[in-house]
Amino acid sequence: IWRSRTEIDDFPHGWSPPTLAYCGDVFEANHVYKLADRSGYLNLVEAQRPDDRRYYKALHAERLDGEWTEVRPAHGGHYAEPDHVQQLAGRWTDSVSHGELLRVGHDERLEARAEAPLLFQGVRHADRNGKPYGEIPWGIGLLTPAPAD
Repeated sequence: IWRSRTEIDDFPHGWSPPTLAYCGDVFEANHVYKLADRSGYLNLVEAQRPDDRRYYKALHAERLDGEWTEVRPAHGGHYAEPDHVQQLAGRWTDSVSHGELLRVGHDERLEARAEAPLLFQGVRHADRNGKPYGEIPWGIGLLTPAPAD
């Protein structure tokens, strides 16, 4: 993941040269949120398994130009992946893709609570297999974090 910056008064011009912010298993669709209920920033990034199934990693940094480190759930695995998600209406997805946290507001600050629900698209691998991207029957899901033990 590459990072670049500009002052808000200079936007959309005046960008700094890009610098490497995070190197790891990254596919697409990362979103960086200012945490409303604790310090720092949460970066949700979509990753992809070798079999094309999608999942999300969570990275945390105290500052936007700081070091991003992966935050893993207590049960292991990654932030959001079907193997660790209870699907209440039966298994309808094998992927967690193109997610976005439900935010505190509706402005450019992308402020969210760390335990906010994640709106995402999903599909069963069998329903996706062999189809061009535009024909994949994606569905919409809402992943809500489990209460802490």
